[in-house]
Amino acid sequence: MHAPFFKKYLTFRSLAVLSGSLCSLLTLSGCVDQDDSTGFAPACPEVEVPLGTGDIVAWEPGKDQDLSHLMHQAQITEVNGVCREGMPDSKKRPMTRVDVSVSFRAERGPASQSNKFDVPYFIAVVRDGKIITKQVFPTFGTFSNNNENLAFKAPVRYIDLPAGGDPQVNDYTLMVGFQLTETQLRYNREHMERETFTRHGF
Repeated sequence: MHAPFFKKYLTFRSLAVLSGSLCSLLTLSGCVDQDDSTGFAPACPEVEVPLGTGDIVAWEPGKDQDLSHLMHQAQITEVNGVCREGMPDSKKRPMTRVDVSVSFRAERGPASQSNKFDVPYFIAVVRDGKIITKQVFPTFGTFSNNNENLAFKAPVRYIDLPAGGDPQVNDYTLMVGFQLTETQLRYNREHMERETFTRHGF
């Protein structure tokens, strides 16, 4: 299997919205409303793609891992996000709303039997090394009849995280990757080059 053929990016930015003005994408910059009051965008969580989960390879069921039996493969190319002040939770605690968008690139294999395919991925919330919650999202792509490659995005997912006492500090990490079988994960670790993601906006 060939190595990744494009750059990969992790991009998260903070968005501050105040009465009287709409701020552009910010990291930790303030903006002034009509009453000259200044607000700061909340901090974004760290984002990671766990080792071996940035690629998914699907083979014909019951066949060996020969290229002639490859149905499709896909890679995560970008994880983008915007962080902003969210609505308080049921206990009136401040929350940070994180909008997460994941981009993919897929390649059709010689054993493909359909234009449509599914590449499930997960988003997990981690704090102090422990998974707080995890959700798997089915994501579908469709190759055109005369195209062997496809770039596509999953719908935006919304994650609410406790803001704590200081909105400028975020001690959570979002883990994003493909939901793989044990066989797929083992294949990635044995055959794929380690994913390299370029960070922007942190």
